[in-house]
Amino acid sequence: MSMNKSVSALAVLKRAEEQLRPTSTGWASELVSAGRKATQMLEGLEALAAKRNPTETPEAHAIRVNKAASKVLSQVTELQAKANDIRTAAAQSIAQQIQTRTQLIDGRRGAEIRALFRGMEAKERTKVIEAAAANRDSETLGALFDAPAYLSGMDGEYQSRMRHHYEAQIAPDLHDALDEVLAVDSAVSTVRRVVSEAAQEALNPSYVDRILKDQADAERAQAGFDGTVSTPV
Repeated sequence: MSMNKSVSALAVLKRAEEQLRPTSTGWASELVSAGRKATQMLEGLEALAAKRNPTETPEAHAIRVNKAASKVLSQVTELQAKANDIRTAAAQSIAQQIQTRTQLIDGRRGAEIRALFRGMEAKERTKVIEAAAANRDSETLGALFDAPAYLSGMDGEYQSRMRHHYEAQIAPDLHDALDEVLAVDSAVSTVRRVVSEAAQEALNPSYVDRILKDQADAERAQAGFDGTVSTPV
């Protein structure tokens, strides 16, 4: 396997750690911890691959590295599942908290508000949204942002951008927390990919398969010889 891929993983992990804020969420810290564990496993695998026991044949060393790489891949798969759970829990919790603060819910007058909005010129629409945001008019904004964009005649990307802007205005701390989790998750995902690629390379399946086949052939030959020797003359 190529050595020092752990250096690349550590560099990415450092960037993930730099994403952590002074008031970092537990989710982001957990993601970084998972990335640190993956990097430590890669460092251990590289050390194992680089140092062969002098009493060990190259073939026996290759098999030992292969087994270690398989364990690393299994652990990385578990870390991936854990990271997915953390990201999902974080996104759901933060989204719920943002919803509680902004109160962007499509209420009973939503259809009426959207109908009026559809009949406006572009400049009028912008003024309505700006005024509603300034007054924290959750009823109007909820009707426009919490329903499909086409119902109010808005472009979907524009709707998403305006909602994002309003949520950042009302709940900046929560918005920052979500951005932190997503940024850290992206960096740690890269760490896992580097570790996984290095472990896959360390497996060297064709070489190890040949060793195991030769080993099995030798054991059968030995068993055949032992059988002939033990047979009475």
